[in-house]
Amino acid sequence: MGADTAPDPSPEPGSAAHQERAADIVILRLWTALVEHRVDDDALDQADALVGVSAALDPGRRALLHLNLAATLQEHLASVDLAAMNRIERHLAAARDLGQLVGLARVAAAALSRLALMAMLRGQVPSALHHAATLRHLSRDAADELGGSWEQRIRPVEQWARHCTNVAMDAALIDDLVTAGDTGRRSAMVCAVTTAVQALAAIDAGEVERTRQLLDRVLDDPFVRTAGPWLTMLVLLDGYLAISSRDERRLQAAVEDLRRMDAEAEARLLEATELVQDREYPSALERLSPVTAAQIPSITLTYPSTCVLQAVVHHRLGDPDAAHRLIAQALADTQRTGVLRPFTIHDPAVIRELLSHLVTDNPATEAWRAEVVAAVDRAMRSPANRTTSIRLPLEQTAVAVEASPLTTRESEVLTLLAQGADQNDLAAKLFVSVTTVKTHLRSIRRKLDVERSRDAVRIAQSAGWIEE
Repeated sequence: MGADTAPDPSPEPGSAAHQERAADIVILRLWTALVEHRVDDDALDQADALVGVSAALDPGRRALLHLNLAATLQEHLASVDLAAMNRIERHLAAARDLGQLVGLARVAAAALSRLALMAMLRGQVPSALHHAATLRHLSRDAADELGGSWEQRIRPVEQWARHCTNVAMDAALIDDLVTAGDTGRRSAMVCAVTTAVQALAAIDAGEVERTRQLLDRVLDDPFVRTAGPWLTMLVLLDGYLAISSRDERRLQAAVEDLRRMDAEAEARLLEATELVQDREYPSALERLSPVTAAQIPSITLTYPSTCVLQAVVHHRLGDPDAAHRLIAQALADTQRTGVLRPFTIHDPAVIRELLSHLVTDNPATEAWRAEVVAAVDRAMRSPANRTTSIRLPLEQTAVAVEASPLTTRESEVLTLLAQGADQNDLAAKLFVSVTTVKTHLRSIRRKLDVERSRDAVRIAQSAGWIEE
């Protein structure tokens, strides 16, 4: 080698070029470890240090650094660790924003996909759907760069959201997700989430045996069992089926699995469900109370489900004040997320009664309460829902198939309307605002499928739901 062809000197330590080279090496090491399903702790530590000085790096490197750091932490999250989950989401949000800023569509898409899965883990339906919708728009705008594979990441999120909001899942799309097992082999987390969605669709279709087969296949897979907290949906469903079939051994295994993942709230929910089935109400309250008092953190839909189950217990113990307080807590929590499923799992007739007596003068809350009541009514009246929903084997309050779809308050509104009261009269007599009265009337017209309130009065009188 001639004197005029000497190699370039190494970048000066601390210089921008040195940090860029270090970032490139760390990004490659993290990506390699991900592909090989292992953790490179040294690379993680270096990535943390580089993130602290990432302002010195160009946006593209910063995006890749945040994404690979978050992906490593997410794939190897072993337990329900809310602090770690918050950290992962911060890195993913940074990767998404930087990727979109500099036109790195693959980085932004990967971050959005992972953010949607984080939202699913937390039971945040609007956030999950927002990330999925943004990913779909991005995959269309950058189709040449991204290809069509992202649809396999979007569909499980959308179908899970439909399940949570009591909307029928699309069987054709669910069946198509079977091929997701190929991509799942690159990610235990994705495989666990996809299988959970398939299992939920199967149980909603009344295919209990297929559900068990799906759960057995994935829960016995050593690779998928590395998915950490993303197994909670699968383990919870397995536990509910164990309660339904009185399989104590299988239930205990599910509870132990949840506790190994530090999913204490979810373990308590399963234990309490069995205790309620056996009418051991005081013991059930001991399990549930720390969760509803927010002393134990929870994920997925555990908090509203626990509030609803505890409300049922208090109702059976003759404590209506506590029951109404807990239903109000569940209503407030689900109003943010649009989730209806927890209200249709545990003794819906009792839930309907509690909701019908719940008084609120907040129009938005009242509208949400009306929507929840309508969902509970559909669950009680529909033969399909009565046989295919994830209905826990608790003692059920008897209810006629032809029961009125109207809540107690809605029946009061129609009765007064039939007597000639106008909206101002209704507000005065019911001690609510005119806006709340209008909300009740809209809910009534929607339930009875009419455009005019006087037609709703006629239908209700003919059915015997209100006096003529």
